[in-house]
Parts: sequence; structure tokens; C-alpha cells
Amino acid sequence: MLTVSEAELLAWLNAVVMPLFRVLGLMTSAPILSSRSLPARARVAIGLAVSLVATMVVDLPPGAGLGADNGWLLVAREVGIGLAIGFVARMIFAAFELAGEIVGLQMGLSFAGFFDPSAGQAQGIGGIVNNCAKLTCVTMTGTRVLIDTVVE
Repeated sequence: MLTVSEAELLAWLNAVVMPLFRVLGLMTSAPILSSRSLPARARVAIGLAVSLVATMVVDLPPGAGLGADNGWLLVAREVGIGLAIGFVARMIFAAFELAGEIVGLQMGLSFAGFFDPSAGQAQGIGGIVNNCAKLTCVTMTGTRVLIDTVVE
């Protein structure tokens, strides 16, 4: 008969949940992983799968986990790290979009954007450059690099 103590169960749970918070932080802020076309349930499932794989690589320090006195600070740290990595990736894509908007402005293709402030989305060349940057990121396995960075 298999017996599992409460301490062992809590250690297994901490080994899965702590990386899960970091991965979910990334998936809420990374450019391609946080797309609205990817449902929230799929993002959570992908995050759980990544965190299950990460448990083989990541070792938690003793006393660190949800049951510790400062467990909520550890959770906030993990979410913050994931958000920061995703934010840096989002800033790179924002630079591509801004460059496209500047090119479109110089060509005279963004003139309608001055009179339509409610558009809120990239128009013309900026949208094309941003889509090309996203396609290049997917082609060069940029999402895998982001997930590897979070696991490291």
C-alpha cells in the first residue's frame, strides 16, 4: 500500500505550483503567448504542462513554498519575474511597431491616424511590420526561448 505524508504532498505541490506562477506571469504579458486568440484555459493548460516539465529541472530551496511564513512574497516574486520577462519581450515588439509607424508616417500612409484617434490599433505599415516581427519570432522559436528563459 502506498502511503503519502502531508509533508511529501505539500513538497510535490510546491514543486509544481511555484514554477506555474512564473509561467502564468509570462503567459499574461508575453506578446504571442498572451494573444486573445489563445483561450485562457489553453494558456493555463500550457502553463501547467511547462511547470510539470520544469519540476524536473528546478529545485526549490528548503523552507520555500506556499506553507512558509513568507509564501505570498515568494508567489509575488515568481509572478513578477514572469511578468518582467514578458514585458521585455513586449517592448521589443513595440519597438518594431513604432518603427513601422514612423516609416508609414514618413511615407504619408499614417495621415488618417491623426484624424481618427479612436482607432487605437496599429495602422498600415506599423501593423504589417508588427505581424512580420511576430511571424519571425514564431519561425525562429522565440516562444520556446521565452519559456526556456522563464524556466532558467
